[in-house]
Amino acid sequence: MKISTKLYISFWFISVFFILVSLFFTFQTYSLYKLTDKLNNHPLIVNKTLNKANFRVIAIQENLQKVAYSTVDLVMVNQTILVSEKQIYKHFNVLEKYFTGDKQELFKLIKLFDNWRTIRNEIINLHKNKEIEQATIVYETKSVPQVVKLERTFKRLTDGMVAKTTVFLDALYLQILKFLGISIFILIVVFIGAWIIFVILRKVVPNMALGFSIIDGIVTGNLQEQLQNQVKCDIDPNTSQLLQVLDNMQIKLQESITEVDKMEIKLEQLKEEKRLTEEALQTAFSSIVTNTEHF
Repeated sequence: MKISTKLYISFWFISVFFILVSLFFTFQTYSLYKLTDKLNNHPLIVNKTLNKANFRVIAIQENLQKVAYSTVDLVMVNQTILVSEKQIYKHFNVLEKYFTGDKQELFKLIKLFDNWRTIRNEIINLHKNKEIEQATIVYETKSVPQVVKLERTFKRLTDGMVAKTTVFLDALYLQILKFLGISIFILIVVFIGAWIIFVILRKVVPNMALGFSIIDGIVTGNLQEQLQNQVKCDIDPNTSQLLQVLDNMQIKLQESITEVDKMEIKLEQLKEEKRLTEEALQTAFSSIVTNTEHF
């Protein structure tokens, strides 16, 4: 196979290989980005929102306990409860948008909270009417069990999202491992490509230098020196055979040139003999003509 053909094949092989590896690397990077985006926009947000809503429920329950067991500033406490309720409903809107688990469980949570709101209003109204003892009874018999149900529902939803988060994290970890593996693989490919280029250049450059030397040897007629140098150099056997063929061709060419030179010399000699013969004939003819005129 010709050296140029080897170079073309090696170049296109490395180029196509790098393109395929780059496309695969880009695809894996995009997959990693999508997984990270899903992780940030779904499980983590849902978990964070559930925890915030649960914290608000606990805060409302603590304020409601104050209303049920003691004389407090009802206006301030009620205002605090209303603010917390407003925030909880905002959290529910976020959950309805991003929650990917069992929607029925989420709707159950919202319904439990709505029912608890009725109980809270009943306790606050009893406190307004100075019926503290009755407010305490309603708190213990209705509000506390309702909050327990809310807490259990929060726990089920949170546990479900933790499981989903674990799945996402496992997939993300796997993608990161693939990403690192591909990066290492690309480094290995680059090293192999550089090594291939080095090997090709190591073979091509001496051959090119040898080719120029051969041309120079043919021109100057010193090709035999290349055969002598071949013994000292690490030259491919095919190259050695080529040098031998070229040397034989040069010898034959020199022999042909020598024969041509000899033929040219002989031709010049023949031309000179012909010229001398013609002059002799011309002289003899002139003498005959002169003698004829005298007679």
